[in-house]
Amino acid sequence: MDGYRLDAVSYYYMNNTSANTAALNRIQSYGQEVDPDCYFVGECWQNSPIITQYYSDSTLNSYFWFPAQGANGFVSEGMYDKGKYLRGEKAMLEAAGSDIAAPFLDNHDTARMTFSALDMAKFQYGLLATLSGNVFTYYGDECGIGQGQSNNDESKRTHMPWGDGQECQDPANAAESYYPHGDVKTQLADPNSLVNFVAAANRLRNAYPALGWGQIDGNEFEEDDETSLLAIDKSLDGEKVRVVYNFSRVEAADYQAAAGEKLVGQLCSKGAVQETDGKYSIPAYSIALFQK
Repeated sequence: MDGYRLDAVSYYYMNNTSANTAALNRIQSYGQEVDPDCYFVGECWQNSPIITQYYSDSTLNSYFWFPAQGANGFVSEGMYDKGKYLRGEKAMLEAAGSDIAAPFLDNHDTARMTFSALDMAKFQYGLLATLSGNVFTYYGDECGIGQGQSNNDESKRTHMPWGDGQECQDPANAAESYYPHGDVKTQLADPNSLVNFVAAANRLRNAYPALGWGQIDGNEFEEDDETSLLAIDKSLDGEKVRVVYNFSRVEAADYQAAAGEKLVGQLCSKGAVQETDGKYSIPAYSIALFQK
């Protein structure tokens, strides 16, 4: 056991932040006595100022960043507003400070954030996966489990569609299961599936630590309405990367690479990045990773 998710940390002592952070400090201290590398993430289901206060007043490693999740979170809304996406990541990292940000899209208490359109499902996960911090994925998001027509808790906890002929039953009172992208077995066999896109995104994070855990050094195109591109520069321990997003759902966008800048990874909703004489055509709803 490397660590724990701590539930409802703002209610240990009902909405008493100082008492709660003192308790969390004791938990973190004990954990480090057992294992200096232990990791704790707290569920503080509050707004950004309160979560920021928990970060500053406690020694806990992480708190789930609720402003990132849900239909009104900066990840999903950022699909249509590149500036909001960038500002959201900056605010999250500023709140975490020297601790670890913990972005997520949904969980067992919130509505599932799936899209039946594959390109949208991929791009949404790509935006999540390229945030800095420890990214959390609720089970089933990697294959696109939907929620059906009910918002009760049972409908957020339906079975995983493995496709092996041994499916579990859904909880009582759950809405009918909804799996717009098919079962896991079928998706694993399809190189263009959501499952394989998520796997590729996670591999890219691990291959380039600056992508998944770096600090933002700068950006380009944030306020340029003439292009759907957004470029974010990140660095960690001497490693530098540039993440270039195409926020258009319908058109590819051209990115002129700087001298010595090379494409090292891509997460495309469909197709692939194409290069001609240092100019890269990035498909709609896709992400390209560059490095000098």
